[in-house]
Amino acid sequence: MERHRLNRDFDKVVCINLAERPDKKQKMDLKFKNLGIDVEWYTAVQYGFMQKIINPIVDYRHGFFNKNHPNEIGAFQSHYSVIKQALIQGCNNILIFEDDCLFHEKFNEILPKYLDSLPNDYDGFLLYSFQSELYKENLRISAKWTKGFKSWSLISYSLNKKAMEKYVEVADKFPQIADLITYNMMNTEFNFYIASPPLIIPSKDESNIRTIKNYETTKSIFLLGINENLYQ
Repeated sequence: MERHRLNRDFDKVVCINLAERPDKKQKMDLKFKNLGIDVEWYTAVQYGFMQKIINPIVDYRHGFFNKNHPNEIGAFQSHYSVIKQALIQGCNNILIFEDDCLFHEKFNEILPKYLDSLPNDYDGFLLYSFQSELYKENLRISAKWTKGFKSWSLISYSLNKKAMEKYVEVADKFPQIADLITYNMMNTEFNFYIASPPLIIPSKDESNIRTIKNYETTKSIFLLGINENLYQ
């Protein structure tokens, strides 16, 4: 059987899952198997104790971590570990999923059209992104991709080696919210592209990072006019 396009194009395909959420792993594992995607699992541990120690160690006023969302530290550690491990293992690129993805019902059918039209100068891409407003820098590159600028979410994304190295460099200097690093990277010399319309959207499952999810209180501009019932 031919390997899935994602497994052919990327040196490593990883899904991050909390050890405390085997229910999410079971759901995602079934989705990956149905799609034919082979993934490595990164098992993270719930950082429940962070609430007790976050005040003395984190100055949340500078926007790095919010004391009201201490588990963002755990999310950062997971993404950092996956990316740094890939670098140490000599990977030239990586594709990472979180464990609360809903895939477009025609994911396998339309994915090649996205990957084949991805600009050659990409350093990273997001199969879903959260933005509350559109900026002039968000140039529509093609029918499938928009230039990333002030874009959030690491629910499903890829980095090339240059971007992986920068991510680790930034994180080593100052740990911070996982997608704040990519947010700042795409606003400088790094080229990130956002799947438009998205190939993946967040599920409605309870989050272990935030009780109030920004993408449920404010619709991302990349979901405007999108039928979310097409994702499962």
